[in-house]
Amino acid sequence: MTLYRAIVQFTEGGPAVTGEWEDNAVVARRTYKEWIGLYAHDPAVVVQFVADGDRR
Repeated sequence: MTLYRAIVQFTEGGPAVTGEWEDNAVVARRTYKEWIGLYAHDPAVVVQFVADGDRR
């Protein structure tokens, strides 16, 4: 099973907001793209999309 994770971190080393979905890359990718649109204008913000495969 794959876990898809979208992560937004507002300051380096600071707390992060994380959304996680099992076997639903569509929702995770859509969230990632929305967060890019909302927050990527700030150079301190980091937005990531991670697919962590073979989780059981």
